[in-house]
Amino acid sequence: MTQATGNNVDSSSAMRGLDKIRKNVPANMRARIGVLGADVQREGSEISNGEIGVIHEFGSISKNIPPRSFLRMPIESHAGQLALFMGQPAMVEKVLSGAAEAAFELLGIKAEEIVQNAFATRGFGQWQPNSPLTIAIKGSDKPLIDTSQLRRSISSEVVQ
Repeated sequence: MTQATGNNVDSSSAMRGLDKIRKNVPANMRARIGVLGADVQREGSEISNGEIGVIHEFGSISKNIPPRSFLRMPIESHAGQLALFMGQPAMVEKVLSGAAEAAFELLGIKAEEIVQNAFATRGFGQWQPNSPLTIAIKGSDKPLIDTSQLRRSISSEVVQ
């Protein structure tokens, strides 16, 4: 058995569910996750959460900041969990009953949870630690957590 969001879900059953979903979802429907909409601006800063996010996602040679993927890595490393989530009978039923957008909204929320967990676990233990100088300036050794504005700016939306 494979665990998916606390429910026992057989992986072959989930794959059959995903096949049904593929046939019943508009080809261009997507759940996007990232720094979206109103949460782009940072309080008290001329640089946006989106810009801060790009710096941390890809790193900055000029600022001596290593890449710490808070979007791509968590989603890619948990893609199987997200697929099992979508293949659950309740999610398949939503799609088959014409509520694909609602199912994708839940998928976006699940992806947000994974990203938030990356922040809480230092990128599942993969992010490089802060430098001693950064720790002294910030007063913390937690990578990507200073004001928590970037973390709070993560949201999702369904687009077509």
